[in-house]
Amino acid sequence: MSSTERTFEVLGANFAAKHWPNAEGYPTLALHGWLDNANTFDLLAPALPELNIVGLDFAGHGRSDHRPPGVHYPSLLDVPDVLAVADSLGWTTATSQSTESVSECGNDGRSRHPGHRPEP
Repeated sequence: MSSTERTFEVLGANFAAKHWPNAEGYPTLALHGWLDNANTFDLLAPALPELNIVGLDFAGHGRSDHRPPGVHYPSLLDVPDVLAVADSLGWTTATSQSTESVSECGNDGRSRHPGHRPEP
């Protein structure tokens, strides 16, 4: 299964994506980790032909637009972008594949509470 490149204009920005289409497959958003892009799914996506996969480049990654000057890139700002892309695809339900979702949450928590250390 080969991919096609797509662009989604949502929330005032352009988001690049790769699409491994399967009209009968379950809608799946492939979400890359920090300092990465949708190309990270080039080997995995073809191995999952039962899915209809869209690998999204987050803002400031790959070929997607950057956020405005002065706006940082916490993973929480990606959530509305992902939902807007899913809406533009007409997907009312979807699943996601992620390369670093747990570590991103941990990094976000540490950056918001740098003095907090979890109990051992």
